[in-house]
Amino acid sequence: MGPVYGKAEAQRLAAERGWTVKQDGTHWRRVVPSPRPQRVVETRLIRLLLDSGAVAVCAGGGGVPVIRDAQGQLTGVEAVADKDLTAALLAEALDADELLLLTNVPHVSLGYGTPTPSPSDGPRPQP
Repeated sequence: MGPVYGKAEAQRLAAERGWTVKQDGTHWRRVVPSPRPQRVVETRLIRLLLDSGAVAVCAGGGGVPVIRDAQGQLTGVEAVADKDLTAALLAEALDADELLLLTNVPHVSLGYGTPTPSPSDGPRPQP
């Protein structure tokens, strides 16, 4: 998450700040957990916007994962929100008829990140 670093700087920052860092190509990055989203806090507001006829762009990158603290207040946590899972969760909560996930890759891969990924059998984008 965030900027990339050279190996020495990444290791220094990890030691100073208690970060976990991993190599990402030729660079190094800080890594944080990506817990499964439970709900979208702003669902009622998003529904209100949609009901008023507004176009709401929701559940994209940049959302801040939060938890409720002992007093019931929302507080940010160092994590990454999975955009696709968050969008699916929001679509379910809004009783959406359709969910579109737009991407710039040629196909969805089954087993992404494994040694043997393969294209899914879903629809293919047209050139």
